[in-house]
Amino acid sequence: MATITATTDYFQVELYSLAIAPDLAQTRLLIPLGDIAEIITVERREICPLPGVPKGVTGVLNLRGQLIWVMDLRMVQGQVDRRGRPNPQEKITIVLLQSANGQIGCLVTTLMGITACDLTELTVVDLPLQKKYPFCMGQLALAHGNRGMLLDTALLLSHLQSI
Repeated sequence: MATITATTDYFQVELYSLAIAPDLAQTRLLIPLGDIAEIITVERREICPLPGVPKGVTGVLNLRGQLIWVMDLRMVQGQVDRRGRPNPQEKITIVLLQSANGQIGCLVTTLMGITACDLTELTVVDLPLQKKYPFCMGQLALAHGNRGMLLDTALLLSHLQSI
């Protein structure tokens, strides 16, 4: 008799590159497909920085006349980007997330594609990684020794609305 599993598709992205954070390079952020509005590439200068905003909020982006908050999830807990001063012409990838609470853009390093995940294998995020992935509801083992952190989009958006 076949075993029924709770398999769901997620979009897998990389937040931490090997050059920036070798200890986190094998972790991936798993975003529910239904929470993704679109994926865009823009020049960094298109994001308008705002003074006095909390860590992690990079600024706002004017996307077809709509202002979108842009976050760098690596910076939420004050983690330092070791690359130095950003290049304004640098092309960056933003995943636009949506839920009933609104829309937000998240900077990502690399798009890894769609992956099927068995949610019955979901475990609590390891204690050392909880500060790096504060908006994740759990983790999964992925291929090649990688770990997938399951993003809770509603939690991320409610955090942004509370600031």
